[in-house]
Amino acid sequence: SNFRAGINESGHTHANITDGNFSRECTTENQRFLHITHEAAGGGTLEVWGYMHASGQWGQIGADITTAASLIHTVVEIAGVDKIKIKANTQTITKLWLACSTF
Repeated sequence: SNFRAGINESGHTHANITDGNFSRECTTENQRFLHITHEAAGGGTLEVWGYMHASGQWGQIGADITTAASLIHTVVEIAGVDKIKIKANTQTITKLWLACSTF
């Protein structure tokens, strides 16, 4: 699948998200967990944002996630939100892969 190559369903990369900016949004198909494999230019944080069709609003899900200059795998419960996107804080996210699961 192309998703394993680090791109979204439209073929756009999620990498190189600069400080204060968002990745492209991704449809979650109402999955429960978001798996994030990420690497940044250095120490900082990233935020997971979720969108619900019912409210028509985006909002941050959970606490900030620590980034580093090495690959880290993080699992976040997203509780069936309809879409997600990632926001970079402090450092550019240089590598980013996203996947969802029900368990």
